[in-house]
Parts: sequence; structure tokens; C-alpha cells
Amino acid sequence: MRAGKPAGRWSARFGATELRRFRPIDTRALYRIRNDRSVRAHMSDRRPLSYRRHRHWVLANLVRRRTLDLYMVVRAGMPIGIGLLRNFRGPTAEFGLMFRDTERHGVTAFHSAVLILDHAFRDLRLSRLTGYIVRGNARSLHFGRGLGARTVKSDRPGHVKVEFTPPACYAAPAVARRLFRRRGGHAPAMSEVAGVTGAVPSLRGRPGRP
Repeated sequence: MRAGKPAGRWSARFGATELRRFRPIDTRALYRIRNDRSVRAHMSDRRPLSYRRHRHWVLANLVRRRTLDLYMVVRAGMPIGIGLLRNFRGPTAEFGLMFRDTERHGVTAFHSAVLILDHAFRDLRLSRLTGYIVRGNARSLHFGRGLGARTVKSDRPGHVKVEFTPPACYAAPAVARRLFRRRGGHAPAMSEVAGVTGAVPSLRGRPGRP
């Protein structure tokens, strides 16, 4: 075990949204998400992924050793997305979300982002997270800013780089602030978060193909 530490069966809930650390039993559910056409549409390699290659990647990166922290996003008992923290360097890491049928899950994506950010800052003691958004994707950029992100100089061609820090996230606009403070509490009505749930910030093709 490694990656961001601590290990174990971590999970958190926000209303009907549950975020839980990946377990080997989730291998096939993760495959269905990674291999979904709506997810592959945002990957650098859009070809279908074989289950054999997926299983090899899972064993190498999530089971035999942990090269990243991956979380399953579950709603009504159904895994519909993943969140991840990777590229840990001291108190910093890279953050991303990936959902099937993103347009249908804006509120769930927002709740998931709140849970992951709060977990990263409170439990893993990280002081800075970064994310990458394909240049021109204004909706995802708006989503990130609703969580307190700011743009910084990008080191990845074709992408906008955003940065999340505890002070900025916990002092984000009123909706985000309320969600952070009510960690694991009742989810607000969709109308309350409509202004920040236009899209999901994504690593666009990451976690990469094995």
C-alpha cells in the first residue's frame, strides 16, 4: 500500500451520494465505467478497452501496489463514476473525476468533488491539489471555480490547469461552503447547486490505459 495513505476501507456519504475507496470486488464495476462510450469519448485513446488489459492495470496499480487513490462514486447502490488522487508529491496531488453520462449526474459530481477534496485536506493532510481541464471547456472550468479552484500556469499542452487549496475551497461561494461544512449531511435541492454543476472536471484520458 502506498499512494496518499492512510489505507483501509474509507468511505463517506453526502445525501444519496456515497464515495468509497476502491476494493478488488469493484474491478468489474470500474471496468464498466472506464469502458463506457461516454467516458471513452473524453480519453486520448477512444478504442474499447479489453477486460484483460483492465484487470492487469487494476492488479498493477490498485491491488499489488497502490500508485493512486481511486474512489468509486455510488448512487442508489449503482457505481456511476470514479474520483481519484494521483501523482502525490509531498503535500500535493492531482485530482480528477470521471462519470458515465456526465450530463445526468451534475449534482452527484459536485457532492463527490466535495467529499474527495475534504478527504484530501482533512484526512490525508494535503495542502494543494491540481486538476487539468481541456482548453475551451468553459463548463468544467466553471464547475471547478464553484469549488474554489483558481487557474495557474499550465504544464500540459491543450489543458487549463487549476489549483485547489484548503483556504480557497473552504471559503468558496455559499453553496460550496455549506456543503463542505455539512460533511456527510443532507444534500441540498438541485436548484441550490445548479450554478456550479454544469460539468465535471476531468483528467481527460486518465487514469490512462494500461
